[in-house]
Amino acid sequence: DVCMWELVTPGENIKKYIKEVVFELHPTFPNPTKRCTKAPFNQTCYGWGTFGIPITVKWQPELEMGDSHFEHYLSFNGNGRSTIHTIKVDKSCFEKGKK
Repeated sequence: DVCMWELVTPGENIKKYIKEVVFELHPTFPNPTKRCTKAPFNQTCYGWGTFGIPITVKWQPELEMGDSHFEHYLSFNGNGRSTIHTIKVDKSCFEKGKK
């Protein structure tokens, strides 16, 4: 079966903090590297099978933060799979972004 799935980066006004989100899909996908440069940085695809999806969050340069890396394991078993990644950031990074 072919299923529709979506990777979501939630949040209000997230564009002022995130420059780009890169999703590395399975190599059997056409153009497996998906770059999202506009909020809300979501990626919707159709496919089948289960595989790990490396995700890179690139922050706005004025925040002076390195890239954040995650992996979501895509699975359609049962009701599917959801993963929430939390990033702890020093408040001073957000003060830099206001300049």
